[in-house]
Amino acid sequence: MGELPGRREEGRLPAAASSRAQMPAQTTPEQAASSTADFLYFLAGDAQLDPQGSAHLALIRDLLEPFAAGRTNQALTVICQRVAALMGVPRCSLCLWDEPSGCLVLAAQAGPSGALFPAQPAFPTSPECLPDWVREMERLGSSMAPPRPSRLQRRRRRARSFPDTTSPPWDAYPVLGIPLSAAGRAIGFLFCVGIGESSAFTERHIRLGNILAATLAPAIGAAWANRRDPPVDTADVRSARLALSGSLDPDEVLQIVTDMARERLGAQVCVALSFQDAHSFRVCVAAEWENAEVGIDLTGDGLASQALRLGRPVWIPDRVRPPRILPREIATRVPLRAGIAVPLREGDRVTGAILAYHSLSRDYSAEEVHLLASLAARAGAALRNCALYEHQRLMTETVRRALAPRLPPAIEGVDVGHLYLPKADQIGGDHYDLIPLGGGRLGIAMGDVAGSGLRAAIHTTMARYMARAFAFETPRPGTILQKLNEAICTEGHSEVFLTLFCGVLHSSGRLHYANGAHPYPILRRAGRSAPLFLETTGTVVGVIPDQHYDEREVRLHSGDILLLYTDGVTEAEHGGDLFGFERLEAAVQEWQGDHPQELVDHIARRVREFAGGRIRDDLALLAIRWR
Repeated sequence: MGELPGRREEGRLPAAASSRAQMPAQTTPEQAASSTADFLYFLAGDAQLDPQGSAHLALIRDLLEPFAAGRTNQALTVICQRVAALMGVPRCSLCLWDEPSGCLVLAAQAGPSGALFPAQPAFPTSPECLPDWVREMERLGSSMAPPRPSRLQRRRRRARSFPDTTSPPWDAYPVLGIPLSAAGRAIGFLFCVGIGESSAFTERHIRLGNILAATLAPAIGAAWANRRDPPVDTADVRSARLALSGSLDPDEVLQIVTDMARERLGAQVCVALSFQDAHSFRVCVAAEWENAEVGIDLTGDGLASQALRLGRPVWIPDRVRPPRILPREIATRVPLRAGIAVPLREGDRVTGAILAYHSLSRDYSAEEVHLLASLAARAGAALRNCALYEHQRLMTETVRRALAPRLPPAIEGVDVGHLYLPKADQIGGDHYDLIPLGGGRLGIAMGDVAGSGLRAAIHTTMARYMARAFAFETPRPGTILQKLNEAICTEGHSEVFLTLFCGVLHSSGRLHYANGAHPYPILRRAGRSAPLFLETTGTVVGVIPDQHYDEREVRLHSGDILLLYTDGVTEAEHGGDLFGFERLEAAVQEWQGDHPQELVDHIARRVREFAGGRIRDDLALLAIRWR
C-alpha cells in the first residue's frame, strides 16, 4: 500500500474511493481489500473524519452486511476473513469477553491452521493471563503491536488457578492487537497474526486497526450480546432451566446442579455449596462412587476459596489440591488431578460455588467454562426463588397464626365446634368470632372478605375489630352492620367489601341476627330432621352507603345447633359441579353425633371427599349448640 495524504480536499473523494466506486466486475478480492484499506487509512488520518460519510459507508458496508442475517457465528467469521484481507495477513482471530464466565473466549477466526497456526489459541483465559502489552492496549483503547514477537513474554508469573497456555499466537508470531469497545465498555479484541519476524506491523497498520475498531465494534457488540447461537449446547441450558424451575427446595436445586455438572463435564466429583449465612452453608455432592464423604477446604488458596474470593471461574489443569474424601481408600484409588470452580452469585454478592474435579490432567475449554457458568447462573436464580418462597411462606405462616380466629376457651351455656382452612400457603379472608358482651349475651360473627392474600387478611382484621367495637356499643346486630358499612364506605376502599352474619345470643336462648348477604346459616333443631335456613336481611357490607339491615329473631332450644359457614363449603368444586346447599343440608341431616365439633369435622370430610381432596378456596365452619 502506498502512503496517502493525511487530509482530503474539500468536495473531492480520494483516488481509492473513486476507484472503488467504479470497480470493474473482474476486480479480485485482494484488489477490493487493498482499495478499501487505502480508503479507510485515508479517513483514519483525517482529523475531520466523518464516520457517517456516504463514501465511507459505501466502502465498508460489506463488512457489516453479514449481521443482517442474524447468524452471529457466521457473521463474525466473515468479519475475520475481511479484516485479514484488509490488513494483508494470513490469520485474524476475534476474541470477545464472555460475561457469564468472565473469560475471554475465541468467538471466530479466519486463516490457515496447523503447525504454524494452532487451530485455536489457548482460550478461555482470564484478564490476569493476558500479556502486559494487551492489557496496556485495552487500557489505552488503541491498537498496538508487541515490541517484538518472542516466547520470552510467557513468564511464569501466573497463579496455578489459570490455564497453562501452550502456544498462544501473540507469543510466537507478529501480532497486531485491536481493542474493541461498544456502549462505553470493552467487548474484546481483534488479533491480526503475521508470518515471521520480518512482517512486523507499522504505525499505518495501527491507524487502520483503530478505524476498523470504530467501525465494527458497535455491530459486533450488539450481535454478541444478542447472539442466537451461543457456544453452549442449548439443549443442556434448556434442560437445566426445566429441571431447576420446578423445585422450591434448595437442597434439591443443589443436587440437580451437581448431577448435571458431573454428567456434562464427565467429572469424577462435583460439589455445590451455598451459604445460608456467614457461619453455615449447604453442601451437595455428586460422585462416581457411593457412600463417600467429601469435604471442601474454604481457606487458603484452594480452588473453592479462589472462586469465592475472586468471584469468577478459576481452574487448575494439573496438581489441584483435592477435596477431603472418606473413606481414604477411595482417594487413593481415584486421585484427582484437575479441577474447575465457578461462583454462585446473587447480584454482586457471591453466595456459593460449583466445583468439578477430574482424575486426569486437562485443560478446560471455553464451552465447558461457559456451560458451568450457565448452570451456576440458573442455580443462583433457582436458589433466589427458593429463598423468596421460604421468606413468603414464613411471613404468611406468621401472619396466619396472628390472624387465625381465636375463641374463648369456655362459654357458659353453649358448646362450640369450629374449623378454618385457608388456601395452601396463603392468608384468607374468612373469619369468625364469638364475643362475650356481658349480661349473659354472646356476640356471634361469621364473615368473608373479598379476595385472598395479605391484603384480604388486613381488611379481615380491620372488619373484625370494627365489628367488635360496634358490638360493645350497641346490642342490635342490624345497627352493627349498618355502622360497619358506613365506616368502610367512608374510608373509600372500593375493593374492600364483605359478606357478614352478625347475631346476639341471649341467656334466654333468643337469637337476634342480621345477615349481610352471607350464605344462609343453618339451624338444626334437636330431634327434627329438616334444618332451618336463616335468610339474608341486607346487601354486602362496604359497597353502598346508607344501607339498612333488617333484624330477625329465632329461639334456640336445648340441643339445637346453629351452623355458620363460608362459601368455600358450598362452592367446593369437582368436575364443574359444586357441593352446593343440597349436599350441605344432606350432610347436616345424616350426622348423628353429639358434640358440634363432630358436626364440623363431618361436613369438612364430606367436602374433601366431594372435591377429591383439593380445596381451592378458604373454608370456615362454626357450630354452636345451645345447652
